[in-house]
Amino acid sequence: MALRARKTGDQFKIEQKLEQRYDKEAELGTPTKLLAWIDASLTGEPGYEPCGAMNQNGSSWQTISDYIKDGVVLCKILNKVRQAAGMDKIKFKSNAKTEFAKMDNVEAFNRGAAEYGVAASALFQTTDLMDGRKGPMIHVIGCLNQLGFEANNKGFSPRYEHIAPPTIDSQIKKGGVGTYHPTRNKSRATKSGDMVFVERKLEKDYDGEEERGTCTVLVEWINRVLAEDPQFTPCAVPVAGEKQGKSWVSIEAFLRDGVIICKLVNRLRAAEDLPLVPYNPKPRVEFAKIDNVEMFNRGASDYGVPDAALFDSIDLLEGRKGPLCNVIRCLSMLGVVANRRGFLPIFEAVQAPVLQ
Repeated sequence: MALRARKTGDQFKIEQKLEQRYDKEAELGTPTKLLAWIDASLTGEPGYEPCGAMNQNGSSWQTISDYIKDGVVLCKILNKVRQAAGMDKIKFKSNAKTEFAKMDNVEAFNRGAAEYGVAASALFQTTDLMDGRKGPMIHVIGCLNQLGFEANNKGFSPRYEHIAPPTIDSQIKKGGVGTYHPTRNKSRATKSGDMVFVERKLEKDYDGEEERGTCTVLVEWINRVLAEDPQFTPCAVPVAGEKQGKSWVSIEAFLRDGVIICKLVNRLRAAEDLPLVPYNPKPRVEFAKIDNVEMFNRGASDYGVPDAALFDSIDLLEGRKGPLCNVIRCLSMLGVVANRRGFLPIFEAVQAPVLQ
């Protein structure tokens, strides 16, 4: 397990809140359903041993994490569904002992899952398993959830008996802001040793999006969509392909309080006479900003953005380049969905995400 500094103050409260989101998924039964599907699919396979996480209290996230941490089971279930679809199996290390061998397996799984049809935004990072934390495990659960959906779509048997995602109306009725549990959270504590290498690799994801021009077209689109709002101040547009240094900081500051993204999703929803999501237009404290992000996630999910593409409030609140990539990809997905629903102005997607 990676070492990390203990969070204090508001960050400690945020960390607790993120862990509660995994608990919500456990209460819904998602991890248990996933394990049951994997077990039913792989039983009888040479060398396969079922996970021992089932008990009267549900599925232990620690046990699940240990069970799939080396990526072997992930690659095996992926190969099972790929083979049924007439696709080649992916290569992986069946006896992964070192951290880097495990990381290679996870990366092989992600590449194979994307080729199989899982949305790129649903894939998780190696540190989601390596960190050994409950919060990041939600990304793994979300990705496997999407894999199960795609397997169902391709007629794989046994079917994945998934849990239906909540709707915006049902969530508001069940208790308002604090009850929603988006599947994405890429927060990271400072790493040491091998994890420094992983952290740097993750930051390159954002650099890649910036070099491809994703950040440029996204900011331009938001500026156009909200141009008529008298209280809107446009964000400076980064120049695509140029080395921007700390330009991600200005984008993070532009979006950080959740006001702009709530205005954006409400503008899209208003174009179709859909109910607007409530939000705080002048959030002063961190938890007001968290609530705004969660309201955006509800509105975006209800609008058609896959739950796996949503991001967590901490992706903005931690002020780090790597997690900000999740925000950029989510907003890009929102733009693609808006295009498909006929919204104007068009979001000129650099590389359209795969929608489920």
